[in-house]
Amino acid sequence: MLLTLERARLAAGERGPAMAAYDVIGGLTGLGRYLLACGDGQRPLLVAVLEYLVELSRPLRIGGRTVPGWCVPGPPSPGADARFPDGHLNLGLAHGVPGPLALLALARREGVVVPGMAEAAHRMAQWLLAHRRHDDEGAGGPDWPASLTPGHEHRPGGDRPGGVDAPRARAAWCYGTPGVARSLQLAGQAFDEPDWEAAAVRALHAVLDRPRERRGLHDAMLCHGAAGLLQVTARVARDSGDARLLARLGPLAEEVIAHYDPEAAFAFPCPPPPGAVTPGTVTPGTVTPGGERPTWARDRAGFLEGAAGVALALVDHLAGGAEEAGALPWDAALLLA
Repeated sequence: MLLTLERARLAAGERGPAMAAYDVIGGLTGLGRYLLACGDGQRPLLVAVLEYLVELSRPLRIGGRTVPGWCVPGPPSPGADARFPDGHLNLGLAHGVPGPLALLALARREGVVVPGMAEAAHRMAQWLLAHRRHDDEGAGGPDWPASLTPGHEHRPGGDRPGGVDAPRARAAWCYGTPGVARSLQLAGQAFDEPDWEAAAVRALHAVLDRPRERRGLHDAMLCHGAAGLLQVTARVARDSGDARLLARLGPLAEEVIAHYDPEAAFAFPCPPPPGAVTPGTVTPGTVTPGGERPTWARDRAGFLEGAAGVALALVDHLAGGAEEAGALPWDAALLLA
């Protein structure tokens, strides 16, 4: 159904997709990774998804501007309408163009090729590389914001300091440089573009060279916390063989473990972001009249925002990334493998 609707939109020449239509979390990119794992039995549907992503990479004319086909008409999050009246271009692996780029690369690596795939990957990768900016507040290096307005499309940052004046994203899997870096690395390897992988490694070094408090991570979670940074770094380090990145894995694992709370329901609490107001949130340390410590509103056992995802990243680290031959890696769900 989703693919049918998107095909109809493209055929009608209507402006860009809803974010949820193509993203990793609930859209066609995430579905495509599942279909790739299913093997030959789902190959026709996978090919249809890949063909859609090729079409999505083609530029559109919106409001007198030429923008990428993945330009979303709405804002990146509820309540952000005022800052994105003309829609947005999403740079997060979870919801933006790095996800489709990673899927094209993974499919190519497994021998699934559709017409225009290489050209689409080049459009996506070159767009990401053109919208890098440098951190001029200390540790330098490539960095990506979470999203851009269509107006930014005509003011790319390249490698010039301060080139894009969008706020820096957290250094996480879902948004920020780590996820972008992994997608560029996968694409660089799959499409024989070593400069893309080199840019990915440089960018991840820049993230890790920054003081921890400037990474924007406030919990251990896989989606937007320290476990996600650990897992992305592990993937980039092992595939590149970069000795400095490999040496950083131990300290990153310690950062994850530092969030351990023996009193939390699932060992690794997922508190609301700083300044967020969450109904029912219980102040840490509060106890009931009977002396029991109540469960926090954000204590979760799940994958993206819960202890299960944190545990998977830590176990993967302890095992050194060892995988049974032919097995589907657990982080394939994150488009990391």
